[in-house]
Amino acid sequence: MSAVRTPLASQRRNAELGLGVVAILVTVGGYLLLALSSAPALPSDFWFFLAFISSLFFVAHIGVRFLAPNAEPTLLPLVTMLNGLGFVMISRLDLVLPESQRTARTQAVWIAVGIGVCCLVLGLVRNIDALRRYRSIFLALGVGALLLPLLPGLGYEANNARLWIHLGPLNFQPGEAAKVLLVIFFAAYLGDNRELLRAGTRRIGRMFLPAPRHLGPL
Repeated sequence: MSAVRTPLASQRRNAELGLGVVAILVTVGGYLLLALSSAPALPSDFWFFLAFISSLFFVAHIGVRFLAPNAEPTLLPLVTMLNGLGFVMISRLDLVLPESQRTARTQAVWIAVGIGVCCLVLGLVRNIDALRRYRSIFLALGVGALLLPLLPGLGYEANNARLWIHLGPLNFQPGEAAKVLLVIFFAAYLGDNRELLRAGTRRIGRMFLPAPRHLGPL
């Protein structure tokens, strides 16, 4: 990520900080309502949860502020809110599950790992345009990840959907990694072929479509 600051960099980061605080308040409010629905008193882990969710956001925010100061200011707050509300939903499900089957703590650990990976990527990928050179590799890896659950002995069906794979002690959905890989491919492809895709050469009714060789990869 480029760390060269533009005149709007500080304004964007301050907007991100303000939106992030709103996302934290929404998440904490949802957690509080969930806790009060099962007990009239403030939950014992409320302040820990507030500190945990706040610290994760501020770590990510500081990483973006110094490593990618020109980044879009709405992405991190949106991710914070989605992760927070997802955690609240998992916590709600945990209320009716035995202790051995509860997953909220595991989810919290993976959120923290995700923040760490985010900061690591920001530090390692100093120029995001360099990823364009490997767009075909990202496409192949993304499609391969989508197909992994179909492999005998590796993928398995859960809840009537064959989305999971078993790899040693880990069980996960490779489709989640495929989303990231394919987003990188599409971003690179659309960026490199913006003008060709915009200029329609084939008319179908009232619409003009790009040439098939340019539209095909999409």
